[in-house]
Amino acid sequence: MSVSKMFALWNLVPGGMRANLVQESLMDTVAALSAAVIKAYKKEGEKLIADVFREQGQNQGKLLKERLGLGNTLKDAVDAWKIASNLTKLKAKFEKSGENSYDAHHLNCPMHEAFRKYKVSCDIACFPMVEAMAKTVCPQAKMSVVRKPTLEETCIKRLTL
Repeated sequence: MSVSKMFALWNLVPGGMRANLVQESLMDTVAALSAAVIKAYKKEGEKLIADVFREQGQNQGKLLKERLGLGNTLKDAVDAWKIASNLTKLKAKFEKSGENSYDAHHLNCPMHEAFRKYKVSCDIACFPMVEAMAKTVCPQAKMSVVRKPTLEETCIKRLTL
């Protein structure tokens, strides 16, 4: 028996390992459930998924504002994206792309990885969620897509005023 397995059986799993295992399992579950809903309900299922994720994005935006004291500027909306990225282990590069514009280049995205496994485009969940989060923080914010995700490549999103 490995030492890691022995410690896990004794509930002595380090916090980082525990968080990684839970996150990977949750992402996989969300992707599998989304794939099943789309298979069963086609376009209506995609709309349902988008609606659920939009609501979750609003909830996340409110939570970040309340708990972390984010304001209501475009920079605060970008910070919300950065914080959510950090929490989900998404690796992204955020670049100022104009006076009131920021691009988010997704270098490695756990949601993309999970959805790709089920051959479902992650944009049906991600775009409504992150747009709603940004608009909850900064109501004037507008999200656009610079590069749509494919099964092979992650996306690039833009946030502007």
